[in-house]
Amino acid sequence: MVAGAKAQYKGVGTINGAGNYGFMLTAVDGAIKGDGTDLFRIKIWDKATDQLVYDNQLNALDTDDPTTVISGGSIVIHTK
Repeated sequence: MVAGAKAQYKGVGTINGAGNYGFMLTAVDGAIKGDGTDLFRIKIWDKATDQLVYDNQLNALDTDDPTTVISGGSIVIHTK
């Protein structure tokens, strides 16, 4: 899903080749948003138990904007 400066991707995968994990990555392109600050969130959970494995923005709703500023590189969201 891409909406303006915000993009969100959801998928499934393994960790070190094992398990069945869901992930959600949310990113904000600071250049589009206007303040130049790129933001990032990653949330990973075990799909079998629905137990949270990692979230760099605990207790936030899945729809909330990320709050972690990336320290290197850049996020660039392209739209058609």
